[in-house]
Amino acid sequence: MKRVAVVALFFAVAPALADESPAALIDSARATIAKGNSDWLPAMQRHDAKTIAEIYDEHGLFISPTGETIVGREAIQRMYEERFKRPGIYLSGGVQQDGMAVEGQSIVEWGHAYYDRQEADGKTTKGGGGYVTIWRRGADGVWRIIRNTVL
Repeated sequence: MKRVAVVALFFAVAPALADESPAALIDSARATIAKGNSDWLPAMQRHDAKTIAEIYDEHGLFISPTGETIVGREAIQRMYEERFKRPGIYLSGGVQQDGMAVEGQSIVEWGHAYYDRQEADGKTTKGGGGYVTIWRRGADGVWRIIRNTVL
């Protein structure tokens, strides 16, 4: 009986998803993407790994500039927790989105993130770089990062 209900739901919803225009798809994700981008620096300043990781799919990927790949929301959260053990504070920064495009039922976002960080010795360092992020809407209707590549 459950299988019949799932199949019926799929056939009821699938045509609507298939007909969704690229502009409508982007519009449906725009607020989530903007919130994720605007929440990034305050979360870095609070050393709040959970908030940063929340926006990832449970099987999402974080790919560093060196190619190191962290798999899964929990592992991404642990990566940030380790990063935050290093003494220092994030002074300023942000995420600058340069564009978005639709690929199938996913949204590809690109831009650059940057920050100024005061190290334990008082020196200020600059960091950041380009990124390409792929967002996908889950079965629950929530947009999440499935792949984030830092360039």
